Amino acid sequence: MGVLIGEIRSALERRGNDELLWIPLALLDFLCISPFTDGNGRAGCL
Repeated sequence: MGVLIGEIRSALERRGNDELLWIPLALLDFLCISPFTDGNGRAGCL
């Protein structure tokens, strides 16, 4: 999670990036991290 947040912060600091684009991309990356054996359903229902 630290690496994910660091990458998003560095991308937001660069000029020319749309901040609204990074919200769904960050959510998608978060949902792809699945520590559960039954998928990401638990994190996706929050």
